Amino acid sequence: MTPTNDDGQPVKAGKRTRSAKACTACRQMKLKCDAMDRFPSPCSRCTKNSHFCEIDRNFQRERKRRSEAVQIPQQNQAPTMQTILTPLSQVDSLSNVANNTENLTNGRSTSPPLIAVLQSANDLQPKDEAILGTIIPGHRIRLMFDMFINLYHRHLPILPLEYVSPAKLSEESPLLFWSICSITVATSCPDLTDVIHEHVRDLISKSYLTHYIFKPFTALSNVCAMVFLCYWPLTHRTIQEDASWTYCGLATHMALQIGLHRFTYTEEYAIASENRTTSKMKLLTWLGCFLVNQLNADFHGVPSTATLDYTYIPDLTQYSEQDANVADFIKRVKILHALKKGIDVLGTPDGTLNPSAKALLHRSVEDTFSQLLNEITPLSEIAELTYLHSKLQLHSFLLTPDVPESDQKDAIIPTYLVCMQHIQVIRSLLDKDPDCQYWPFFIVTNLLIATVVLFKLTISPFKGKIDVDVARNNISDSFTLLKRLSTYKGDMASRSQIFVEGIKSMYVEKVISPQLCPVKTRLGAGIFTSTLLEYKKWQRAKTLKQQEEDMARNGIHLSNNTAAPTKDLIGPFFDVMTFDDFWNWDVWPDTLKDV
Repeated sequence: MTPTNDDGQPVKAGKRTRSAKACTACRQMKLKCDAMDRFPSPCSRCTKNSHFCEIDRNFQRERKRRSEAVQIPQQNQAPTMQTILTPLSQVDSLSNVANNTENLTNGRSTSPPLIAVLQSANDLQPKDEAILGTIIPGHRIRLMFDMFINLYHRHLPILPLEYVSPAKLSEESPLLFWSICSITVATSCPDLTDVIHEHVRDLISKSYLTHYIFKPFTALSNVCAMVFLCYWPLTHRTIQEDASWTYCGLATHMALQIGLHRFTYTEEYAIASENRTTSKMKLLTWLGCFLVNQLNADFHGVPSTATLDYTYIPDLTQYSEQDANVADFIKRVKILHALKKGIDVLGTPDGTLNPSAKALLHRSVEDTFSQLLNEITPLSEIAELTYLHSKLQLHSFLLTPDVPESDQKDAIIPTYLVCMQHIQVIRSLLDKDPDCQYWPFFIVTNLLIATVVLFKLTISPFKGKIDVDVARNNISDSFTLLKRLSTYKGDMASRSQIFVEGIKSMYVEKVISPQLCPVKTRLGAGIFTSTLLEYKKWQRAKTLKQQEEDMARNGIHLSNNTAAPTKDLIGPFFDVMTFDDFWNWDVWPDTLKDV
């Protein structure tokens, strides 16, 4: 029976709308989706097809265009990665390296180890090395390099494997040689960790003078070395001791000086002509420099200092079949490049953007990310983490106090979902590969940031829009994951546990602000950075109180003339200190440097 209105006229059926609870892939194909039932796990279809599963309420389905076959003449095709990067004398022995390197989405490789494939091109046994009064046997150096090739290199493939030769690098590039050793020493030769890390720090200070100032055009290997050290930092006990951000700056400045950012115009800017191998190495090194710069900037809450032209990023089709690891690396660079563009749009360092316009601009950036996701799918779990990290950074722009409350409310659920997806992906990574010692630094920092943001959501004025119990369960899971990610006492994962416990104690004592992000001028500082500053202030107050109690217990009483100025001087310092001061350890009061 046809429905009619009050006048007896037939009512035209309205257009049927699909639920926004389906993931973007199922909505694009107009298929039923169980994403909400399985969340935070991917929906059944995305799990079966190994696709990234994302729930985006703003997603708009795109019509499929008729594909047009494009025939490219064989002589005009771009040379493959293996052809460009491999010297002619080694093409035969290394032709299967890329095929033996496993795609990150598949866990363990069933192919022969890379060491066996590379052995014919790298037969020279490294010699014994003496540093800081310690003799390091050649066979232990070989072990460290073999571990780098098998476990570490695939995460940051900026250096062609055929050049990872300990015998050659020891003579030609000491900093790169010892940087590779420092990355793997904790896993392969833990008793040598302190001496090698100390030697690397000394080499960096010398390399800055000898190569950056006097020999800038021979600094490519040093840039590569410091990019590695930013991705796998040297051991440190506090954020202030972590020199990764400083190394990012040195690597970026060296790279700019030797023209790595102008790869397209190499012949125009280079002093001497160079072969294709050198050009491609420069390309990958600058991409690595950009990647570690953006990741470190996001963690430290400061603007990134490296830029990247979109035309500079290679076409994925050149590498998808020849070298899956390089292709995955390029996908991560594309994601972070889109993030930087979004930060430039939403951050507005000059402060000219009307806060009420942020939601509209955020929507346009979200559309860009949706298009990018279609372009780079499928994603490895590492690339998926990078994508989720970028989404979380962009959502945080709508959670500053100057944004209209209605726009803040609209950003709560997307932020909540992204945080829980972070935890789910890292749990999946650990279940597949419990040996996490070779993972890059940002996996731990991403988990920490997502955990802190999720915790702040549970105590914010908008907590009614999320399931607080589910969020708390995920926070508890993330704490367990941090324990599993910890490799030694005092590392980033173990310090993250202390931080999470600390903000829980602050909540119990009712001294943590329920406001999500009190930072109005963004410039890279968001929910995590402002919460960390609150935590440091709370630590300071506890330290001063403990000192007063210890002095009273020991019978030490300061006169009013002595005690009062101390409190007056230290208190206002913290109230007016900027974020730049916060990261500069030299300007902190002496009484706080042991915190």
